[in-house]
Amino acid sequence: MAPPSTDERLTRRRQWRLRSYVLDRRDFNEIRMRLPRAVRRDVEAAPEGHVGLVTQAIVGEEGDMPLAVLYDNAPASVATEGMRRLERRLTELLG
Repeated sequence: MAPPSTDERLTRRRQWRLRSYVLDRRDFNEIRMRLPRAVRRDVEAAPEGHVGLVTQAIVGEEGDMPLAVLYDNAPASVATEGMRRLERRLTELLG
């Protein structure tokens, strides 16, 4: 059997899936504080009445390091809409 072509290998590498989380404000802000400073400065702390949103692009097995991660927060009443927006943004970034 011939080895996979370059196109087949690239297609396999681009296969990723999204994993999204809605976190309570306190948990999100604790996670944010543990991020490296270079990442943390672009992630706003969730204010009172908001929840934290995290979306990851995962490649490979469960538990592997994510390919990309985006963080945001939104009022709890519109968390679902905020998560969809964050997922769309990550999908666009990864093409």
